[in-house]
Amino acid sequence: GYLRFRVSSVTIRPANVSDAQAVATLSGCLGYAVDAPSTAEFLEQISEEPGHAVWVAEYDGMVAGWIEFATLRSVTTPHEVLIIGLVVDEACRGKGIGKRLVLAVEDWGFKQGLAAVRVRSQVKRSDAHRFYEGLGYGLVKSQHMFRKGLHDSGPG
Repeated sequence: GYLRFRVSSVTIRPANVSDAQAVATLSGCLGYAVDAPSTAEFLEQISEEPGHAVWVAEYDGMVAGWIEFATLRSVTTPHEVLIIGLVVDEACRGKGIGKRLVLAVEDWGFKQGLAAVRVRSQVKRSDAHRFYEGLGYGLVKSQHMFRKGLHDSGPG
């Protein structure tokens, strides 16, 4: 049948400053070391930016995951939603929480009249690739990402 998990106990809502510690901790699961104070500052800043948000999934009274997304505007493509990051606590995976977060963003984008949802995923994250393919996302291209630090001399 269709999702035999307790997805009804999942609440999706915009993140707020009081979620900063949970969001920062979950960010570590993705391999990004961020602290609660800088996360709180970030969450406060983007609350003023239309078209850019972090939403959390509450499950059994805890923040079990988050998704960050933004409107992607480009000269060459129709306006889309870009999923910037998605993480679900390892202990809560397999319960439909990630799916609920993605579907909430898809619904938001649809209501905004946007053309599609786009997501980038590291080549090594094969579990994430299967997750998105299972939700109907198709691989469009593989690419390299380049970076140049603005306050130092090296890439990185």
